[in-house]
Amino acid sequence: MRRLCLVILALLAPAAATAAPAAQPPPCPPAVVTVKANAWNAARHRLVPPGPVAIRLCRYAGLNARPPLALERALLVTSKTQIARLAREYDALPPFPPGLFACPFDDGSQVLAQIAYPGGRRVMVAFPHTGCLRVTNGDLVRMGSERLDAELWGLTAPAHGDRA
Repeated sequence: MRRLCLVILALLAPAAATAAPAAQPPPCPPAVVTVKANAWNAARHRLVPPGPVAIRLCRYAGLNARPPLALERALLVTSKTQIARLAREYDALPPFPPGLFACPFDDGSQVLAQIAYPGGRRVMVAFPHTGCLRVTNGDLVRMGSERLDAELWGLTAPAHGDRA
């Protein structure tokens, strides 16, 4: 029996070694970026299409920080439960109202979510921390909620003793 187990393990080892690595979002850009339109059709219909496997949250400082608009903190979310919950919360945001808006209290601070999917697909969603809370994945624009903003800001809060 033991010999049979060793043979099975020996046969499975090469397959495990060549298995594709889990999809991961890219590292956070060092400064705020503009989210561009998506090549993936699903992202034109849902802010966060179904099936994400990882989310990297990138928190950026505002214009009054030194240096301005720089990366403050990053967090890689890999818990399936937390990923699903964040995806639902993003998708529950209502459409941004039409018309022109002035957002005088927008200081540029934001949390950028870089969302990874199987097969190498990726979606970015920018969620401003101040101003009009105009959330976008480059194709869709939603009205951010103060509750989700507080959650994202809390998840990416600096740990005690960190600079930020």
